[in-house]
Amino acid sequence: MIAKGTTHNNGVRLAQYMTTGKDGERAELWQLHGFEATDIKDAFRDVHIMAEAGKCEQPFFHVQVRNREGEKLTRQQWEMTAHRIMRINGLTGQPYAIAFHINEITGDEHMHLAVSRIDAETLKAKPLPFFKERLNRISRELEKEFGLQPVRSEREGPVKYAPTRSEYEQARRLRVDIHEIRNTIRACWEHSDNGRSFEAAQSATCSAR
Repeated sequence: MIAKGTTHNNGVRLAQYMTTGKDGERAELWQLHGFEATDIKDAFRDVHIMAEAGKCEQPFFHVQVRNREGEKLTRQQWEMTAHRIMRINGLTGQPYAIAFHINEITGDEHMHLAVSRIDAETLKAKPLPFFKERLNRISRELEKEFGLQPVRSEREGPVKYAPTRSEYEQARRLRVDIHEIRNTIRACWEHSDNGRSFEAAQSATCSAR
């Protein structure tokens, strides 16, 4: 099981993608839960209104979950996966949408989960510290529970190297955890498409703390 997540700043675009998919895919909006609106675009627009009140620029948490080719889950198992992802990231009780993108040739499907990060009482975004590591952890757990073939959690990348001595010394002087900082930066990089989205992801992480 592979679960990739990112914070998202455009609810309408996210809703459009969830309900249309890519070429060769059939999209199915399966659940829209906890929103007042019954249309996904209207529901996500309402989240943006709340986000503006709390000055949140990344009000959605979008997670894509897929299995190896040929491995299938029941809808009950997919639902369990979505709720476990929300729980491990502290988003239980938040409004969410679940959609499936289904390959028109093979019939394989993967799940898209979009969750509002906005707390209805404070109008602030719920923090998502180290969500990449948490998604990896829950994926390994669910692989065992569902009898799926394990997928490697680690991924090669240009930030995969040890801190230098100068970085250790600077962290010691500032009294910060160098590994925590580097893991956060790597998570932002892995879930960004370009420099602008990388910068936005880092800003969202800092503002959520």
